[in-house]
Amino acid sequence: MRKTLTALGTAVLVLGLGVALAHAASARTNLNVLGYVLNSDDSDDVFTGNLNSPNPKCRPDRRVRMYKETGRGFKLVDTDRSSRHGAWATRGNLHGQPNLKFTVARRTYGNLLCRRDVTRFP
Repeated sequence: MRKTLTALGTAVLVLGLGVALAHAASARTNLNVLGYVLNSDDSDDVFTGNLNSPNPKCRPDRRVRMYKETGRGFKLVDTDRSSRHGAWATRGNLHGQPNLKFTVARRTYGNLLCRRDVTRFP
C-alpha cells in the first residue's frame, strides 16, 4: 500500500511538472554589435550593441560577455549588463583584430524563458 501511494505521488508530481513546463512562455533574444572603436594606442577598444526581443521583459539587466579568441580557445575579456532598453557596451585592450564572441545567457522571469544568443565579430 505504501509503495502504491509513493508511486502515485511521484506520477502526480511528474505530470504536474510536465504541465507547468508546457505552459511556460519563451522569447528569443537577438544580440547585436552596433558599433566599435578600435584604438591604436594602449587604451581600450570599445564595442556597443543592443539586445532585441519581442518580449520587452527580456531586454533589461541581461549579462553580455565579450570573449577574445586565443590559441587555447576563447578568453573572457569583459562583461556588462544591458540597460532597460537592451543597450550594452564592453571594452578591452585587444591588440590587433582578433576574432570575438559575444554571448548572453538564457534567463527566466517567472514563467517567461528568455533564450540565449551568441554573435561573432567580425
